[in-house]
Amino acid sequence: MPLAWLWSVVAFACDSEAEEAIRRFRTASRSPEVRARAAAVAELGRIQHDKTLAKLLSVLGTDDKAVRIAAAQAVGGFKDWRKQATSGLLAALAPNARLPEVQAAIFAAVAALGDESALPAIHAAFREKDARVAQAAIEATGTVRSAASIDPLLALLKDLEKFMKNTQPGGYEGPSGVGDEAEQQQRLKSLHDAAIKAIQSITKDSWTTLEEWQIWWKRRKATFKVEK
Repeated sequence: MPLAWLWSVVAFACDSEAEEAIRRFRTASRSPEVRARAAAVAELGRIQHDKTLAKLLSVLGTDDKAVRIAAAQAVGGFKDWRKQATSGLLAALAPNARLPEVQAAIFAAVAALGDESALPAIHAAFREKDARVAQAAIEATGTVRSAASIDPLLALLKDLEKFMKNTQPGGYEGPSGVGDEAEQQQRLKSLHDAAIKAIQSITKDSWTTLEEWQIWWKRRKATFKVEK
């Protein structure tokens, strides 16, 4: 049996499976129940194919936020289509600008894919107004684990400590707005702790203060390589 013919049969079978999965999804996605539509998205994500990926990415711009979050989570598992999935997820950030929970899910999915090409967008999101999005971006660097994230994380830590010292909100808000001073301080501390944990994850070292990490990085920046 010619090898080329065998591969064409395999490819056809994969296409057929994907098309059948999409057909089932289209039927299930007509449900008036958000939970049912989210479950249909998760089910579609179990069939990994470029066609199912395209369908999942299209959901990121439509439907209820719970369904969009389910789509982001599903796309985060498409590691064999890492570049395409990452690009699609990042493109979905703008259409979800008013849905911070969805943006946070997108950054978690991008982190799961581990494509370092996403780092500029991740680093930029450290300063997002909604602290939930900023924290998801910070945590993403701890998952992707690149030396390129250390300088942005240290710069963020420096700013966060200044904001906490001067009792400033730092431009961040929670679900109900800026909040009182106690809320602001707790929000900044959560971001600060997330940044420390991210650096610890990248470096596999255990320092806990900005000063310690600045000294550590000054000594190692020229030669440091992430242990994968």
